[in-house]
Amino acid sequence: MLFGFLFLFEIISSTTPLEKHGLLHTSGRLIKDEKNNTVTLRGVALPGHIYSPELYSKSVIKELAVAWKVTVVRATINVDGDDGYKLNEDYARGLLDTVIKAAEEEGIYVVIDFNTTLDDVDLAENFFVNAARRYANYSNVIYELFGASNNWQNIWGFNWLDLRNYLIPLITEIRRHDPLTHLIVASVQSGDNSNFWTNWQIDQVFNYPLPASVSNNVLYGLHLTEGFRQYYQDEYDLTIEDGLPVWVSQAAGSNATGQFQKEEWEQWVDFFNQTDISWVAVWLSTDGPNPLLV
Repeated sequence: MLFGFLFLFEIISSTTPLEKHGLLHTSGRLIKDEKNNTVTLRGVALPGHIYSPELYSKSVIKELAVAWKVTVVRATINVDGDDGYKLNEDYARGLLDTVIKAAEEEGIYVVIDFNTTLDDVDLAENFFVNAARRYANYSNVIYELFGASNNWQNIWGFNWLDLRNYLIPLITEIRRHDPLTHLIVASVQSGDNSNFWTNWQIDQVFNYPLPASVSNNVLYGLHLTEGFRQYYQDEYDLTIEDGLPVWVSQAAGSNATGQFQKEEWEQWVDFFNQTDISWVAVWLSTDGPNPLLV
């Protein structure tokens, strides 16, 4: 379903978001630009590269930037599959490179999401260190180091302490090559066998924070995938109260059956606008002659 008309992007300007804001940093729970102005990025996510490689193109990024007025796109590199990173690294990197360079040309930001698991520490380090070396001079690149929903077979065993142990050496290595860029650490959602989406471990992040040596310019990614729930609202309020810098790396306006919930989506957009929380909507699709958001 197309609902790009619900995006409340910046007023049309000849100045691109990247030209206006430059390299971003965190200050408390907020994202700030080079002039220390608060920045809220809003955009869309591309499906994993093995599913819709045709969307990893210069023309699609241009349309999103020019017609949709997004300020950020999210590109997900899949690990498995014939064209996944494990078996076809050059192909995956080529598609990602196209998106990053197109985003820079259009003056928007790009999130790099590597769809791995906690078992693939060496693979994640290989991917992100190579990316940090290649894109260290790009002011528009943001790294998402772990996405919560990338391995449904093992997701129930995930917890914040496991993730923390995975992240500390990974961030340390990335910072050797790219010391300033933003890192979206991961979704701090975990779960039991009854309901994955209503067990966020935000309290664990507060109790066991990342050490100061790796926490600079870190955002904590959250997923919103089942419409408006008071539980979600309470958790977001907690992050705001305690000053945790969060980013909604996957925001969906549909319920579990795939039906678009316009009123609930608008509630969330209003909330994000009021609280200066950046978000990325899922997913872009080629179901028809033009890109749609579904």
